[in-house]
Amino acid sequence: MNYVSIAVSAIEALAQAAPVIIDDIRKILAPIKEGREPTAEEWDAAQAALDAANAAVQN
Repeated sequence: MNYVSIAVSAIEALAQAAPVIIDDIRKILAPIKEGREPTAEEWDAAQAALDAANAAVQN
């Protein structure tokens, strides 16, 4: 694959995933914006999102 093909594929994937990414960012920022510590569930969700993102980058 050449650079242009990779770049186009990456941008298309990001555009397709944008609604999910935005929702995840809002969830991760909620405790910060509210000036509180994340709940256990929020912390677990953030860790899972990070793990999934790392796995996706590795593949």
